[in-house]
Amino acid sequence: GASGRVAVEFVISSDGSVASAEVSENEFNSSPLASCMEEAVGEWEFPASDSGGNTVVTYPFNLSPR
Repeated sequence: GASGRVAVEFVISSDGSVASAEVSENEFNSSPLASCMEEAVGEWEFPASDSGGNTVVTYPFNLSPR
């Protein structure tokens, strides 16, 4: 199997929900993989922000077969 990196940039709203998620790097060049990861990250929940602002995160996923 293939291995590689997929980075997802997402915005966490002040209420802790993910406002948007987008793949910013995809070494697999796979649209289905990117769509699946964007959808999954978009469903994450975080603690609400004390500052009341949005937080932008870019998280790298290093994928490899078992």
